[in-house]
Amino acid sequence: MGNQDKGLVPYKGRPLIEHVLDIIRPQVQEIVISANRNLDQYQQYTSKLVKDTESENRGPLAGVHSGLQKIDAPYTLLVACDQPMLPVDLVEKLYAPFITNPELQVSCAKVLGSIQPLNAIIKTELSKELDIFIGRDEYSVKRWYQTLNTYQVDFSTQAEHFANVNETSQLI
Repeated sequence: MGNQDKGLVPYKGRPLIEHVLDIIRPQVQEIVISANRNLDQYQQYTSKLVKDTESENRGPLAGVHSGLQKIDAPYTLLVACDQPMLPVDLVEKLYAPFITNPELQVSCAKVLGSIQPLNAIIKTELSKELDIFIGRDEYSVKRWYQTLNTYQVDFSTQAEHFANVNETSQLI
């Protein structure tokens, strides 16, 4: 995207983040946005805005780390800003495994055999485990999930909803 702030890139006439929020907002109680630039623009979408605590951008897990410090709910939904067509039942399906398995720590989407680590519900209490993981200079979301009790929810029948907008040619 030419070093543009992906969440603010116009898609179908509006910033990508607005499409994601339209789908997610009815499914959650509160929105927390992790951003490292253009904070004034992101403030229009939520009163809870976080910036990475790390001195340099270390990727999505650093944002998750910062966000968990601001969340009071027992569960946290993770989504990326570049998936404007997420399913309207994302939270319902990701949360269902927690009902039958109280020891579960993470429930993440799997699409056509591939894990979607930024489409997940995690227990907010995992903040301490994440502190330890990041303390080892580890920033891979997938590797972190491998250290936790993780369940993968198959969304293969809804694969089109997980398409990422990664190229300017995908912007309509």
